[in-house]
Amino acid sequence: MITDLQKINEEEMLKNWALAEVSSVRRQKYLSDILPESLIQKISQEGYEFTQGEWKRLIEMIRSTRSQLLNGLLQLDMEWHEGKLPIQELKDLEMMNWPPFVNLAGSKRFLDLVNTFRNGKMPPNHHEFAENLGRIRKELKIENMKGKPIVLSRSSEPPYILVEGFTRLSAMLMNILDGKSYGTDVPVILGVSKQLDEWEYA
Repeated sequence: MITDLQKINEEEMLKNWALAEVSSVRRQKYLSDILPESLIQKISQEGYEFTQGEWKRLIEMIRSTRSQLLNGLLQLDMEWHEGKLPIQELKDLEMMNWPPFVNLAGSKRFLDLVNTFRNGKMPPNHHEFAENLGRIRKELKIENMKGKPIVLSRSSEPPYILVEGFTRLSAMLMNILDGKSYGTDVPVILGVSKQLDEWEYA
């Protein structure tokens, strides 16, 4: 169960999602037509800080690039929180109803999807995802993550539906299943809504 819950607002959630997007090596090349190169590169610097104008650009970017997920989600009566997910509960996450992944694991259990990856099966036409997953498995450190993974729930209790952070958490769970220990909880953002079943990807 997610602990240490602290309420945040929608803008903070969007900033977090934008951070995850712009710090993704796989996604950066697709953002070059949307964001200035200086802004994309800023995320790789130590002690980076964004101006109010830069945050505005980042939020506009994430609303645009993830509109398929966000448009319906933000229409729900959603409360957002930061918290910590115990590392041993990664395997208990559920997946959102995203066809490329659900086609690999019809149970919608995140663990089943990750085991599919471990068996060498990837979504069709997702070569970049597979390459990025392999790279992140070697490099991932929880304390260095930029942008917290995002999960959703009908209450503050499980089950939690993973929405953002599939690559990072897949890499982490694959490593854990292969015997690696991380020894710390995973910082996450939790969206809670009793209307969650109205979202088409729930």
